[in-house]
Amino acid sequence: MQIQNNAQLRPYHTFGIDQQCHVLVEVHSVEDLIAVYQRQEWLALPKLMLGKGSNMLFTTPFEGVVIINRLRGIDVSETDGQYHLHVSGGEDWPSLVEWCVEHNYAASKISPDPWLLRQRTHPKHWRVWD
Repeated sequence: MQIQNNAQLRPYHTFGIDQQCHVLVEVHSVEDLIAVYQRQEWLALPKLMLGKGSNMLFTTPFEGVVIINRLRGIDVSETDGQYHLHVSGGEDWPSLVEWCVEHNYAASKISPDPWLLRQRTHPKHWRVWD
């Protein structure tokens, strides 16, 4: 887990406007994420989870903890001729599609399963079908 106080947010959102946050934390594991929420000095602060920061615009400083999601991992299982991908929330969508193509999963047949999607802090679930 990497922690920066009074951190610059410019590299973490697509609009690239200079703004700061009280605390910036990069989490690389579920344990890191739990530690952020249990850290005594941050309990009362608002938390904001970011991935790549697309569609995010900071126009004022964020007086809280910005959590950069770096959780990575792809697990594949198969049931009844369908492949189920359990994808960690820090995975990049274009890279995931490329990975699927490289592993012979039909990229044109990948869609998010709305019944299995979780909040950004949780892994994404995708269904791949033939």
